[in-house]
Amino acid sequence: MDEGQNLFDLAGVSDNDEDGFIEKNGIPIELKIVFMGYGSLPEVAQLLQSQWLELGIRVELMQVAGFADLLSVIESGDYHLVAFNEFSAEPTILNRYYSANGDRNWSGYTGDEVLEQWLTQSTQTLDDTERAQLYSDIQRRIMEQALILPIRDYTNVIGVRSNIDGLVFARQGWWPLLTNLVIDDK
Repeated sequence: MDEGQNLFDLAGVSDNDEDGFIEKNGIPIELKIVFMGYGSLPEVAQLLQSQWLELGIRVELMQVAGFADLLSVIESGDYHLVAFNEFSAEPTILNRYYSANGDRNWSGYTGDEVLEQWLTQSTQTLDDTERAQLYSDIQRRIMEQALILPIRDYTNVIGVRSNIDGLVFARQGWWPLLTNLVIDDK
């Protein structure tokens, strides 16, 4: 929290009227987080709200019923952050979120010509080594630019009895594939 307060001080943000909430040029800093009610997204949004409240930031939580409603709020522009999770074994998922023309570039982040060039090259190269290096560079740049707040990794715990054989998972490592499962009756 001290680091956050130091950054606010550097940015000229403070609680000028001593009401417990910070302002910039007399305007309160307020954020709206939109999220769906599945997984741990509500808990993540509540955690952010609690932590940012300690810094003096008002946070409104807006839970929507499903993906269509989420997209509707995003299209309206009535939000500051989207609590969302998605995963894929295919790294081109990053292009959807961080390319200027990405269908899930909900932050509207544009203007990083280097990132845009790497994202484009990553889909054009046939060299696996070059592609892996590009996506490594892309991920590093995303983190350096703080384009995402990685909060948690999803975990999927599956218990398997010792008489079960052949359990494998999809490429993402999430879904068990049960078609070749064998139960040993011994």
